[in-house]
Amino acid sequence: MHKSPSAVLRAAGRDARPFALVGSWSGGRALVGSDPLLVVEDADDPFAVLDRQPEITAALPGATGGGWVGYLGYGLGRLVERLPPPPQRPVPLPGSILGFYDHLVACDDSGNWWFEALWSDEQSERLEARLLEWLRRAGEPEVGTGEFECGTFHLRPAPETHLISVSRAIEHIRSGDVFQVNVCTRLEARFSGDPLELFCAGADRLVPRYGAFLGHPSLAVASFSPELFLKRTGRKVLSSPIKGTTRRQGSSSNQRAQLLGSEKDQAENLMIVDLVRNDLGRVCRYGSVAVPELWRAEEHPGVWHLVSDVTGELCDGVTDSDLVRATFPPGSVTGAPKVRAMELVSVLEGTAREVYTGAVGIASPLTGLELNVAIRTFELAEGKVWLGVGGGVVADSDPDRELEECFDKARPLLAAVGAELECGPRRGGTGVPPVARAQESPGHADLASGVFETILVIGGRPVELESHLGRLAASVSCLYGSRLPSRLGAQATETAAGRSGPQRLRVRAYPSSSGALGTEISISTAPEAFSGSPGSCVALVPALFPGGLGRHKWHDRRVLAGRRELLGLRRHEQLLLLDEDGAVLETEAANVFAVLRGVVRTPPVDGRVLAGTTREAVLRVATAEGFEVSDEPFALRDLASAEEVFLTSSIRGICAVEELRGSGSVETGSTGARLAKALWASWNRAARPPARLVPAAALED
Repeated sequence: MHKSPSAVLRAAGRDARPFALVGSWSGGRALVGSDPLLVVEDADDPFAVLDRQPEITAALPGATGGGWVGYLGYGLGRLVERLPPPPQRPVPLPGSILGFYDHLVACDDSGNWWFEALWSDEQSERLEARLLEWLRRAGEPEVGTGEFECGTFHLRPAPETHLISVSRAIEHIRSGDVFQVNVCTRLEARFSGDPLELFCAGADRLVPRYGAFLGHPSLAVASFSPELFLKRTGRKVLSSPIKGTTRRQGSSSNQRAQLLGSEKDQAENLMIVDLVRNDLGRVCRYGSVAVPELWRAEEHPGVWHLVSDVTGELCDGVTDSDLVRATFPPGSVTGAPKVRAMELVSVLEGTAREVYTGAVGIASPLTGLELNVAIRTFELAEGKVWLGVGGGVVADSDPDRELEECFDKARPLLAAVGAELECGPRRGGTGVPPVARAQESPGHADLASGVFETILVIGGRPVELESHLGRLAASVSCLYGSRLPSRLGAQATETAAGRSGPQRLRVRAYPSSSGALGTEISISTAPEAFSGSPGSCVALVPALFPGGLGRHKWHDRRVLAGRRELLGLRRHEQLLLLDEDGAVLETEAANVFAVLRGVVRTPPVDGRVLAGTTREAVLRVATAEGFEVSDEPFALRDLASAEEVFLTSSIRGICAVEELRGSGSVETGSTGARLAKALWASWNRAARPPARLVPAAALED
């Protein structure tokens, strides 16, 4: 039969758990299957599942026959390395799903489809029936196109959060902590209809190099990946990492030459090539790992990519599970050094990766192992669809350009499935009027006074220094078009060194009279510093601040001082800022958390509030402690009925709220205390000085 892969997949879609692999798989043969013999979800060791293959006594040359088809989610990296807990998981998916398909249909070079099977006496009757079914379908007219609809995609978390995450990654790189980090975010929308039709629409328009569809009862994966993670044929292994991207526009020949000549993209790619060589070197014969092609430019939907090839020959006795375990997750989506980059991914990203940046593919007893890197991949579950996007961050990366690169990669995919992209801030309205209104508008801060960061110092070491400087760097870039001095982090560390007792380190950046960026560092004692349990209780006084204070920490705080004086606030009282739509934003000096029906909630970072470093740390700790967390908007009336309310700030840590003016006392609970204890433990671990390498000669005395 001469039918398109989409038409054949639609026919398979009538059966249980259909799949399709289209593009360059198996030498360019499209593979479609359904009705697996066995399905393994969330296996304790999914890598080992790949080795559970039947013994083959005879086979036609080039036939695939079947095998394990499915995905290995990025989170399986925790089976390989010890990593911090992941951030929040809006829609958790199984860590892996692998189905053993003992038959499939494959398309040859002439466009003919063939029924292939791993025949066994035990399954012969079933396979005979499946063959007859596919023969019947070959004579049927093509199934009509079903319907699907995607809502508008928006970034989760908001664009501002990704800019700050990238800036924080740059500060880690500049401090010598890591060379490269792949920082990703998520585009999300509502979804209705048939996920299979989304894949068919995208595959027909995008013609992906390593396209894959996996259909399961409660979820689906539609991957339009351009990247090969691993291909094992016999004992030979090939990996083709992608790193280095530019938008497709203008003359193709000029863009190709520019990408090939970009020192930044070359360095970015070379780091990952070295990482892949190291990974393959763990399981390949000594001297066999090679780079037959370094830096070729490939044209893909919307972008040009810089691609290299790394090859090797497996050692005797090495299995597919050994190979995947040694190389997972793909180096191109982590960074270098790999383990430290993976640790930072867990800390910097706002939502956990599920299938995204893991791998999708097939392990066949006949043709071997072939896996893509699960990028440009839609994941669908619970009425939602999301698309992971990101890129490699290096020392000279520009946060705004990194964000734009995310959109460059996403736009062609969204256009192919008829979806739209919302790039602006995410606003959350509640429709609840505030109970208190200040009599004057907050006004605007004086740009010339600059922005600043206040950092807790424990044991002579600044806590979350790179996170603070990253946020400061993002503000400096946005407001003044400048970059922080490269030695600012080292100077802050030197200033804090040797200090006993809790200290408050202050770093300020401002435009100098000469037009250059000026900076100053100061330190003082912090008697109210966080000590592992909720600090002194505070009272909140609601006040209207249209638009909030924004995402920058202004040195000019006159508007807040004036509002405090106007309302006659006492020392233990803080302004609770509300927007005109009634949404709770933050206080004048802290982020707000509320426990609502068991969920730990905080307002979203949508351009109206500061992305507090302690806020981010508490979200990570709460996730690790097993709490459900959410950054969806909530209103003042929600705060008044919360099971518990607390504030977070860099110096005071976690402070319990005891009163909400206009609503009376606030309930107290144990969540804040539990999170404070866990947060203090993590900060204390980070504050310990790193192990120092001592020359062997120094030990001889």
